Amino acid sequence: MADGRRPVAVLGEMKELGAGGGGEHRRVGRLSATAAIRVLIAVGGDDAQTMADAAQQDDSQLKIVTARDRDHGLALARETIQPRDSVLIKGSHSVGLKHTAERLAEPDTMHGDR
Repeated sequence: MADGRRPVAVLGEMKELGAGGGGEHRRVGRLSATAAIRVLIAVGGDDAQTMADAAQQDDSQLKIVTARDRDHGLALARETIQPRDSVLIKGSHSVGLKHTAERLAEPDTMHGDR
C-alpha cells in the first residue's frame, strides 16, 4: 500500500453457501491474490483450504496460512500481524471471526502498542 501498511486478510469459510460453495471459495482465494493482499489467513475446514489453494495458484508472493478454527486463526494472526498492518476480517458468523476481531482490537494483545 502507498501508506506503508501491509494488507492482511483473515477470511473464514462462507458456510451459508452450502455444499455448492466451493467455486465461490476458489473465487475469493483468487481475488485475495489479485487484490494486493500480502497475507491471507484462511480459517475453517475444506472450504478455507480451497481458498488458500486458489490464492497460492495465482500469486506466489502472497503469504498464506490456514487455521482450523477461530482460536487457531487468532493465534496465527497474533504471530503474523505486524504493527501498522491493515487487516480485513470476514467470514460466516458461524466461523466466529467476530471473536477474533474483538481479541485483535484489544489493547496490548499483540505487540503492546495497539
